[in-house]
Amino acid sequence: MRGASSMGRGGVMSNALPLFVVTLSIAATVTARSAHADGVSIELPVRVSVVGATVKLGDIAKVEGDADEVARVQTIDLGPAPPVGAPIRLTRAALARWVASRTGQSSGSGERAAQVQWRGAEVVQIELKAQTLTWSRIDAAARERLTNWLDARVDQLKLTPLDRGSDLLVAPGDVRLRPRAMAPDALAQPVMTLWVDVLIDGVVSKTVPVRFRVDGTQRVWVSRSDQPPGIALVAEAFELRDTPLSSIRQRALTVTDLRGMSGSVVGARLRRSVRAGQMLATDDIESAPDVARGKTATLTVSWGAVVVESPVEVMQDGRQGEWVRVRPKTSSEAVLARVAGPGKLEISR
Repeated sequence: MRGASSMGRGGVMSNALPLFVVTLSIAATVTARSAHADGVSIELPVRVSVVGATVKLGDIAKVEGDADEVARVQTIDLGPAPPVGAPIRLTRAALARWVASRTGQSSGSGERAAQVQWRGAEVVQIELKAQTLTWSRIDAAARERLTNWLDARVDQLKLTPLDRGSDLLVAPGDVRLRPRAMAPDALAQPVMTLWVDVLIDGVVSKTVPVRFRVDGTQRVWVSRSDQPPGIALVAEAFELRDTPLSSIRQRALTVTDLRGMSGSVVGARLRRSVRAGQMLATDDIESAPDVARGKTATLTVSWGAVVVESPVEVMQDGRQGEWVRVRPKTSSEAVLARVAGPGKLEISR
């Protein structure tokens, strides 16, 4: 009986032990789940690529835990993405402080703070995922714009690239190239640079210069003979010649500036001497003055209602509104008179 009783007690203990183990296991599981439900686990990789302009925590880390907390933590803003080709490094400690300030861990507010467990790398390198923009595409865009501009200005045109450019790494997005327009006063030259804007999703990302050697000819006016400065510009004194662009250093007069004209070009004269065979540039001519040195002009002198006109010798060039020295024919002394128009001067008293 005693043996049976002992066995009975052993049997009860034997049956109670599994129940205790199961109960303890369930309690531990519930406690673990409860702790996990109150927080999140954040695992950092060693290196990560991002695609957006702004980096969120969920873009660089694996976040697990309570669904609501995960959603909240994943959207924590870490700032703008780094430029292409310039990755940044963030330490786990710095991220932990930032996340703590965003989840209420470091605040004294009554808001429930998320419990965060950090795992993974101590430092994470973040870089912006890039796409390749080939140099040939940039060259083609620049070449097309420059060719269209030069076609009306240069004959027998040939463009030779001077830069062996490299492919560019640019941010992800829709890439569009926008060659810049030439300046209104631009001059065709043996070497020219055209700037190309690179747009990503409609926003200028960078601007690239593309240089070309320009070969060709231009029809310019060339002097038939040596001509001194100050003489009236006469169309017959010049002829059109095809001249290599490499020989043109100044802005030449256009073909239509003198074509169809004969005799003196009204209101124009040579500013400086021009030799035979020399191209006529815009800087070589100037508008003729209203009164010219050594010429005779009419001077009108007014004293109230009295008006007297007399011929005078002009001692310096002048244009309307300017004051110049003149010498009356009846005097050896010069006086100042105001230019009133072509061949006319005035003095009012």
